[in-house]
Amino acid sequence: MKSWGRALKKAMDLISSDLNKAASAYGKAIGYKPEVALEALKNSQKFFSLDFTDAQLAAVVAAGKAQGQLTKDPNIDAIVMRSFLS
Repeated sequence: MKSWGRALKKAMDLISSDLNKAASAYGKAIGYKPEVALEALKNSQKFFSLDFTDAQLAAVVAAGKAQGQLTKDPNIDAIVMRSFLS
């Protein structure tokens, strides 16, 4: 899992630092023309992140409870590894 997480972080760093190179790799991986992949990454570039805030986690828990998927508050610290990529 750590290797996957590091690879994901590396890809997201590339999106931030060299969008054209990232778009070329992304387009090749999903079978899209590089210019289409570039536009897709441009439109969503600011949304790529591995960081989760406590507010985001609380919103996910609230949604799970509202949908009946969770019956009580989970112990977030027991299921979220905050040092996962360190």
